[in-house]
Amino acid sequence: MKKLITLLLVLTGMVSTASADWYVAGDAACTNSTVSWTVEEANKMEDDGSGMYKLVVQGKSLIGSSNAYEFKITDGNGNWYGWTDYKGDEVNAYFTPHITGTYNITYYFDPSSHDVWEPSAFLTDGPDIYLLNNKSWVQSNDYKFTNTNGKYTLDVDVSDISSDFYFRFAVDGWDKNCGPNTDNEEISGGTMNGYHIVLTDGSFYGDKNFKMPIADKPLGKVRLTLEFVNRHLVVDVQSYEKVTTNTYGYCTFVNNYPLTIPATTAYYAVDNGNGSATAHAITDPAAGTPMVISATTGTYYFAVASSGTTYSDNAFKAGPVDGLASNPSEGIFNYILNGDTFKAANGKNVGKGKAYLQLSKAATARPLIFEGEDVTGISQIENGKLRVENYFNLAGQRVAQPTKGLYIVNGKKVLVK
Repeated sequence: MKKLITLLLVLTGMVSTASADWYVAGDAACTNSTVSWTVEEANKMEDDGSGMYKLVVQGKSLIGSSNAYEFKITDGNGNWYGWTDYKGDEVNAYFTPHITGTYNITYYFDPSSHDVWEPSAFLTDGPDIYLLNNKSWVQSNDYKFTNTNGKYTLDVDVSDISSDFYFRFAVDGWDKNCGPNTDNEEISGGTMNGYHIVLTDGSFYGDKNFKMPIADKPLGKVRLTLEFVNRHLVVDVQSYEKVTTNTYGYCTFVNNYPLTIPATTAYYAVDNGNGSATAHAITDPAAGTPMVISATTGTYYFAVASSGTTYSDNAFKAGPVDGLASNPSEGIFNYILNGDTFKAANGKNVGKGKAYLQLSKAATARPLIFEGEDVTGISQIENGKLRVENYFNLAGQRVAQPTKGLYIVNGKKVLVK
């Protein structure tokens, strides 16, 4: 919430702020130390380019602290700016983090109007956090969040919970758990696959449970993400399916739920009737769609959606199949992904959640060609080769026809001019 003070000096033009330096004085780092109103060069604010001045400092305090860490903005020449109380008198500005751990505090000041903004905070290194839920109401490493630069993540399988889903958070060093103030507070009203919860500093240690009704419970696995931002705990609950591409940037995949997938990442295939199939990009596959993922090597989380598109002419088929024959009958030729190639099945197994390519004629060159790919001059390519040189943008998405810019090709950065 913006805290403002406009001084009479501004209205009368008695003070010029155009060329002044600005400093944060007081207990700027929220250290619980004695407040110092000494002007220090380390607390000098910088112009952010928009006319606003800001200062970022590292702070540390205890959760639930009722301390109001005082500060004011000054030009170092005896002019001080804070907030205005109900009497209209200027008072010290203050900040109560309610966060434990290491965090950055950002102070803002508008010299044109002498507006002092309430600081914002972002946790950069905090305590261990655990999910307490229907499966376990004690702190367990099975439900311990991973902390990466102040962003906490945890993957949980809720598919076997047949009742309403209850949960809250336990934080090392806090005398209370972290949740709403009202017990069994429902977080319905979102979609089946995701929720966004924001708890203010007065309620994120409410010690009560969230309740996710069974009708709105996410499908399958969910990823919970926690962040402490601006003295708020921001919680995202997102259903997902996880895939990992191989060292060549490929994998086959059959989804359990409808998904939302970034463009030029997933493909279904259409049999061309000549010993090859063309791969077409998909972004909203229905549940049970066999596909190939083409992206830079890594792990990807695709969000669960409420519905998806079915591709009846899909040449990819779903596993599991034990001992898949290369040519089990006339007009059926099966190929499986091997590294960056599709090769004849030759009796190999196709696991659950994986896919294979089925053609009506035997392949004499590449079984799979991506839509929009330039396939001229590929007669020298090894039989069954999946790709020539695939281009990926820096987000890991495949680009069929790259324009000017920086791309990743065969694991290396390439500049297209």
